[in-house]
Amino acid sequence: MELMNAVALKPAREVTTKYGQRFVVDARLETGEEAAIWAPTDMPAVGSIGQGQTFLVGRHKSRKLNFIDAPTAPPPAAPVHRPIGFQATPIPAAVPNLGKAALEIPSEAKAAIAADAELFAKVYAHCYQQARAVMPQDAPAEAVQACASSTWIALSRRHGLG
Repeated sequence: MELMNAVALKPAREVTTKYGQRFVVDARLETGEEAAIWAPTDMPAVGSIGQGQTFLVGRHKSRKLNFIDAPTAPPPAAPVHRPIGFQATPIPAAVPNLGKAALEIPSEAKAAIAADAELFAKVYAHCYQQARAVMPQDAPAEAVQACASSTWIALSRRHGLG
């Protein structure tokens, strides 16, 4: 799965589809292409996306886009008008480079981070085992990994692990 940032062109809206209620956000990806990002209504972070907000999406090998993480920037105060022929510029990464600040973490914080890393790895390993159990025997390793990752993300959101 390829992760990338997207900028909402319009606020998120809730629509009724043949599959039930869904959120949809029209967005411009960091590649410059425009796409509709669909998500279930049980993801309130999607419903709160406003025009101009940046959020994280994932693109599967099938080219399908999925909402991954909540907005990373507040909406601008006024709508941004783009001139005709606007060329999209790459969106900066959502995770800042901490540089030397990362080396100055107190030892008790490092211990807590290490404990979290161990817990998250154990939860992911369990998700991977479950994915292997439910996926077909001939499923590619990438499909099993994608299933495990999606399961881990859903669990971490539902149970507040991250």
